[in-house]
Amino acid sequence: MLMKRILITVLFCFISMSFHDIEVIPQQTRIEVQDTSFLHKELSDSTLYLALEYYNIKHPRIVLAQAKLESGNYTSDHCIRRNNLFGLYNSKRKEYYSFDHWTDCIEGYKNMIEYKHKDGEDYYDFLIRIKYASDPNYISKVKRIENNLKI
Repeated sequence: MLMKRILITVLFCFISMSFHDIEVIPQQTRIEVQDTSFLHKELSDSTLYLALEYYNIKHPRIVLAQAKLESGNYTSDHCIRRNNLFGLYNSKRKEYYSFDHWTDCIEGYKNMIEYKHKDGEDYYDFLIRIKYASDPNYISKVKRIENNLKI
């Protein structure tokens, strides 16, 4: 029993000595708060681009160009009344989706369209593969808009 106490005491001394030289540095908690005030501003190219980045859209310039084309530069009935920037259509109900806010449409795009994109796949090839639009000139129109963006 005495031997056991001596052994425990020696172990305790070794353990406590090993912590003696360790400097304890208080952990700093870094909370990164991203400014989201743009989400409450009027829809424009710059606010839409910031929102596309905020929602981690893979190719924000292309998707921005799609929104401009699909919404008639944010003037279409679907855009104004339904907050539907991309002409997202519910084929089961045979009607266009309505969103409470235009940012909800971005999440809709991500969940209904972008999730099908394969890593490494050219985004324009992806839009063709999934038959995003029936217009045979759709890709060239989106490219033209993308090339003229001032973002």
